[in-house]
Amino acid sequence: MPRLIVFFLSVVFGCSTAFADNYWLDRLDEAIQERKQVQKQKERKLSVLLKTVNSLNDGKAKLHITDSLYKEYFTFRYDSAMAWAEREKNLAARLGDDYYRQLAIIHQAYLCALGGYYAEGEHNLQMLDTVKLNHQLRYEYHMARFWLYMFCDQYSSNKSLKPVYRQKMKESLMAALNLADKQSPEYLYLEGQMYAIVRKDQKTAFRVRSNLIRRLPVRSKLYASTAYDLAWYYKSQANKGKYVEWCCRAAISDMLTPLKENLAIQELAMYVFEKGDNIDRATRYIYVAMEDAQFFGDRLRILEIAHKFPTILSAYTEKIQGQKSRISFGLVLLAILSIIVLLSLIFIKKQNNLLSLHKLRLERMNNKLERTNGQLQESNERLEDTNRKREGLAQLYIDLCAKYIDKLKKYQTLVKRKIKTNQSQDLLTMITSSRISEEDAATFIHRFDRAFLDLYPSFITEFNGLLLPSAQISVSLPHELTPELRIYALMRLGVKGNQEIADLLFLSLQTIYNYRSMMKGRAIHKETFEEDVRKLCTVIK
Repeated sequence: MPRLIVFFLSVVFGCSTAFADNYWLDRLDEAIQERKQVQKQKERKLSVLLKTVNSLNDGKAKLHITDSLYKEYFTFRYDSAMAWAEREKNLAARLGDDYYRQLAIIHQAYLCALGGYYAEGEHNLQMLDTVKLNHQLRYEYHMARFWLYMFCDQYSSNKSLKPVYRQKMKESLMAALNLADKQSPEYLYLEGQMYAIVRKDQKTAFRVRSNLIRRLPVRSKLYASTAYDLAWYYKSQANKGKYVEWCCRAAISDMLTPLKENLAIQELAMYVFEKGDNIDRATRYIYVAMEDAQFFGDRLRILEIAHKFPTILSAYTEKIQGQKSRISFGLVLLAILSIIVLLSLIFIKKQNNLLSLHKLRLERMNNKLERTNGQLQESNERLEDTNRKREGLAQLYIDLCAKYIDKLKKYQTLVKRKIKTNQSQDLLTMITSSRISEEDAATFIHRFDRAFLDLYPSFITEFNGLLLPSAQISVSLPHELTPELRIYALMRLGVKGNQEIADLLFLSLQTIYNYRSMMKGRAIHKETFEEDVRKLCTVIK
């Protein structure tokens, strides 16, 4: 029994992990589909910056935009980034701006490190006197130096120099960490690197990076780098599900930012290939990685992918050969099926006679259905008659209300006359017996609204359909109409005269004229508006 439980749990866990993997890989596939659109957006942004820098006459402003162009191209096109860094350096030299000149040299050193030109990158950094650099430039200097020696440590074939590179990398990392703004995301990123590289405390590095990733937008280089670091942590802990998730998150960020200088998609290509369940996906990922590397122009990344490419391509070719074999088998099977189909046609022909008999039976059934349809039509007519009766009842209700209101008006006139003739005692007797007040009017309006909307629940929606989109009417409470809606509700019920409408709603005649004129002005079809209102709610739902 315990072995059975263990087996069952392992199967369930395996299925849930596979589902999670597929979810994130599917998300990545969607992001890959958006690559061209994202790239067009990036190119439009670059085009605006290029037009701006070419139109500027102010040297300082031009220098600032030039630096922005370098940053935009930094992870997008290697050669363009290098060209704009050179242009920034030359322009700063002409303007006598030491800050941007030194910053451009640091940019060039970083790009040399990224492209595998380590000696040139080191030479650029040695050109700078760190004592004379301001705080921000010293930070940029040590960041470039950190990445230079990290790349040297990763890609250099001289093993005897690797300890030296590693030491210089750690020194620059600590210097950059001390110079970084402690409130910035960059500080947390460097702190995570410090715990991982200098102190070898991967758990603390993981906690720092987990806190950082929650503060970063997905469309940013720092998010992609941090997500990739988290993926490697989960890989070291043999947590494949989380490794795939964070690799996918990093790759999705690369696609949407867009970052053409990327690593996560390569990792996923090899993971999917080694897993062996989707060679097509692995091939697609490695092609995407190669396209991005070629577009960016990073020779190191191209060489790195070139080592992985043949392995996946060979497996893909074997798959295609297998598909060809299956297609050949399928053709033979198709020929056999064709013979079976021919025999089936002969059999079907014999069955047609039986179908003719069934057809006669169906015709009889259709006759019965037609009779049934006639009965349904009759039922519909009865329903329409019921609706007409309901409308008649509503009309009767309105007529009674109109007569009652008219009676109340006459009553008020009588009261005024008695007051003028000092017949107070008679008036007191009459008031004690009956009176109409604003509260009575409100009660009538409320009951009218509820009764009308119960009868025509779709009236407001259909009425708004006759108005311009900008003139739609909304009600604040359910079962309540606005004054405009009440006027046209009465018209829908057949009340046409303005005086009668005014009496029913306790409004002045001029107010009714104003509302009707205003609503016609807001109608789509002004000429037929009121006639259209009378045709609303012909089908009561």
